[in-house]
Amino acid sequence: MKTLISLSVLSLAMLHAAVASPMRSTQTQDLTLARQLVAQMTLDQKLGQMTLVKFTMLQDQPKVINWNNIAKYRLGALLVAGGEVPQGKGVIAGANDAKDYLGSTQENWITFTNLAKQHLPTVTFNGQTVRIPLLLGIDAIHGNQTVLGNVLFPQNIGLSATHDPALLTRIEGWTAHDIKAAGFNWAYAPTVAVSHSPNWGRYMETLGNQLPWVKMDAYAMVAGLQQINPRTHHITGVLATAKHFIGDGATWNGADEGNDHVKDFRRFLQVNKQGYIGAYQGADVGSIMISYSAINNQPDSFNQRLIAEKLKRQHLLLRNYQHLIVSDYGAVEKAASQGLPATTTTTPYPQALAQAVNAGIDLFMLMNTSSHYKTAADFQAILKQDVTSGAIPLTRINDAVAHIIASKMAMGLLSYTNGHWQTHQPVIVPRHTATQANPKEVKRAVQAADESFVLLKNQHHVLPLNPHRVKYVVLVGDSLVNQRNDANQQQLTLYPNYNNIGAQNGGWTVAWQGTEGNTLFSGANKARSGATSVLDGLRQVVPNATLLYPHYHSNTNMASIAQDRGDFLKTLKSEYPDMTAANTVILGTLADIPTAEFMGDINVPYCRHDDTNFDKGCLYNLHLNPYLPNQERRSLAIHYHAFAQSVIRAVEQKTHDHTPVVSVLISGRPMIISTPLHTGPLDTSQAFIAAWLPGTSGGQAIADAVFGQYHFRQHGLSNTLSAPWVRDMASLRGYPVYTVGSGVVQFARPLFTAGYGLKD
Repeated sequence: MKTLISLSVLSLAMLHAAVASPMRSTQTQDLTLARQLVAQMTLDQKLGQMTLVKFTMLQDQPKVINWNNIAKYRLGALLVAGGEVPQGKGVIAGANDAKDYLGSTQENWITFTNLAKQHLPTVTFNGQTVRIPLLLGIDAIHGNQTVLGNVLFPQNIGLSATHDPALLTRIEGWTAHDIKAAGFNWAYAPTVAVSHSPNWGRYMETLGNQLPWVKMDAYAMVAGLQQINPRTHHITGVLATAKHFIGDGATWNGADEGNDHVKDFRRFLQVNKQGYIGAYQGADVGSIMISYSAINNQPDSFNQRLIAEKLKRQHLLLRNYQHLIVSDYGAVEKAASQGLPATTTTTPYPQALAQAVNAGIDLFMLMNTSSHYKTAADFQAILKQDVTSGAIPLTRINDAVAHIIASKMAMGLLSYTNGHWQTHQPVIVPRHTATQANPKEVKRAVQAADESFVLLKNQHHVLPLNPHRVKYVVLVGDSLVNQRNDANQQQLTLYPNYNNIGAQNGGWTVAWQGTEGNTLFSGANKARSGATSVLDGLRQVVPNATLLYPHYHSNTNMASIAQDRGDFLKTLKSEYPDMTAANTVILGTLADIPTAEFMGDINVPYCRHDDTNFDKGCLYNLHLNPYLPNQERRSLAIHYHAFAQSVIRAVEQKTHDHTPVVSVLISGRPMIISTPLHTGPLDTSQAFIAAWLPGTSGGQAIADAVFGQYHFRQHGLSNTLSAPWVRDMASLRGYPVYTVGSGVVQFARPLFTAGYGLKD
């Protein structure tokens, strides 16, 4: 009831915001003033404001940033691209080793953002020199995950299972705080996609498929990030970005950057716009990012009907959107020349760029690996030629820049009073680095993780376990990964899932693809983030229990691993004579491989090396994930490996009974956990928890849930699935297709339906 009341209150707030928001009149005033400033800018200055580059593109030589390039190219914005790490005087692109990312500290980023703010471009207005502030963008998929030592929260799909919008607002408030503390002011979050196929590599970023909740969660998250001042109606947090417009989660067969098959556009729009309605009509989101994907073979980046008409003009969707529209990273370049999986066509880049501007994109995120340009100057030259040739009307350029300037005014970065423009982009004075995490922030992270867990099975009410009766906890579950290093050499590496904070966070965790293991969550970084593995959590919750697991002397030497496993089995059989089924529990942890974006795609045909017809559309050829050396993954199935099964059998033989097996699945999506022969981990466990990707505090939360420090479903609708759970791969084949009808297109024969979740 508490959650339902919260939902009703937030719904009324959204309705009020949509009908009578004073923010709308403030936006109009800012836009009017912005147009006056734009009228006195040169064309080159305008094109600079439309240019968004990553830090690497400021470097004239490797690992040395030339900060003067900000003013030289008259840049409107900077971003941290996935994998960029500050190092010395420049930025490196982190690759395949977690140690590559140890320089991504708050102190280093503050140094860089402060330097950027000291080199602002200028324009002249009525004889006055006006310094134009920068938008400083950063991905914030589950907290400010680019900075080491930050508290990180569950990924979106887990948050959507909490059904607790008030909690989402609070944790996004902490995210905004952490972003600002590193000197940034723009978050590329939240993703407000509707969940469709778990094959999609970005499924973890979706918000379920219960449409009223998608809308409400989007509203709550944007409200927490932006923190609009009710008196000034300006953003006091950070500029939020609803993404990726539109239908990024509805691509056919779950191909990232793919194509949406739509026969009923009205139905498609009605479903996939809900997050944007919540984000804008409710919370007045300051920016929207256009998707890489296509609809019926037409890339969203070029789709004038979609952006200019549906998004910007028609009240049906977003009530005359007045903020800025930004492209995704290199999206126009990809749409122009990549072809599959989004489209079968290609377009000359100058023509593609003109179409994207005319469709309504205001700010362009450049890709430094583009074959069409090498520098910001090259990009601006192409854009300028489009203007001088008449391919882009100057009025459209003026409109785009006015929206960019107005957004900076809405953020309080730029103001106009008594005939004078003032810039408000002070540098940050670094404070003494905290040695411990903020306990209030960690408390919210634990709460979010606990409320996100879904109890899928609880045979004979095994959970919650009584911490006073359990003497032995036998830990099983590890990942043996065929991993690549920076020299592109492969080696098998073992990661125990019960002591793997990297896996708990998944992709977009300091490194673009995330990392296995605890390298980024050890020592001072672990203390500052309050990070806990499952093993750490158990040590806190059941300090008197004996935790049994192999102690590996090496995680890369296979002979040593085999020896350590054999020794553990011998010890398990020969010692602990008082071990019984009543005082022992087997706690198994299954974990998916950390991935981000298309590297997480499952069973997508564009990378099959035996199918040369799709080579041009193979996204994986461009990038490398150290944990996916064979590139393509063909199944969502997950199971316990032979050693874990040997441990389970050894315990049962020792106790002469069915010792309870409690399984926890750490993943960014539903996975195949049951088989027709009932040999899957769900089938062979007495209790099964879907823990999603619970963040840095996930280990503590898991231990709490298993041992009754947290009870499932104690917060109304929390701990329930926000989307159906897949049964088998066959049900996802050729899905989704938006045929004539209404509502979300569902896949067939789910194992569990949306809304499912047991009480303990």
